[in-house]
Amino acid sequence: MGTSDVALGELTTLFQFGTVGDVDDNQLLDRFLSSRDSGAEAAFAALVERHGPMVLGICRRRLGDPHDAQDAFQTTFLVLVKRAHSIRNQKSVASWLFGVACRVTARAKRDEARRIAKERHAAKMLEALKPVDGPLESWSELYEEVERLPDKYRLPIVLHYFEHMSYEQVAKRVDCPLRTVQTRLARGRERLRSRLRRRGLETSAGLLVAAQTKDVCSLEFSKALAWKLARDASRFASESLSPLVSAKVASWTSGVLRTMIMTKLVSASVVAMAIGGLE
Repeated sequence: MGTSDVALGELTTLFQFGTVGDVDDNQLLDRFLSSRDSGAEAAFAALVERHGPMVLGICRRRLGDPHDAQDAFQTTFLVLVKRAHSIRNQKSVASWLFGVACRVTARAKRDEARRIAKERHAAKMLEALKPVDGPLESWSELYEEVERLPDKYRLPIVLHYFEHMSYEQVAKRVDCPLRTVQTRLARGRERLRSRLRRRGLETSAGLLVAAQTKDVCSLEFSKALAWKLARDASRFASESLSPLVSAKVASWTSGVLRTMIMTKLVSASVVAMAIGGLE
């Protein structure tokens, strides 16, 4: 089956029999990017259903507020609409979405801090901006460190611990031998443990086990939600975002997109300077 010829019937089968099937992320992305018909919408909905519970879990754990979490979840996939063509390794869609969700929630937390700063008097503001103790802050630190891992370690960790795949399923998704996947998971965990220890946390293993347990985000996630977001995505691909979403989602989406473009430009400039220095 060609990567650009995923039929609508096959996507329907994917929805009927589960999110881990023969239609891989590469094929779904190609189908979404190739046209703007019902098949493209179905392909995007399949991506949302496959990776949505992981993204929603990050947003819930980092932000706490369920409404902000839903907005951040929506923003993450709207960013995918505009940047899907830039994903170099299409087998790493889960890892890419993990990183975008971390950027979106970081922006949301900064916006919330600014809102608090404007609304409260100086004495109360200082108290409000102190780091939150306990699980919420621990999750944020874990996500930050997972995002910083090299992709060869980050992708297996995201798939195994945050998308609840078995070792065998991860090996199939990343097209690596089972032993290689197990080794990368072990090395990724060790890097996380070391980095979190430097930040005063000794809970990386416990948090990963907790993430691996299917939580309320997985239970609440529905095909209807995936299709609604796919319809919004289809419209966003061809028209302005503003009529489709809240002002908050529009602001977060445009802000994260600008940041990603600037990061790419800076990286390209650094590479160009390095090449110039060698000549």
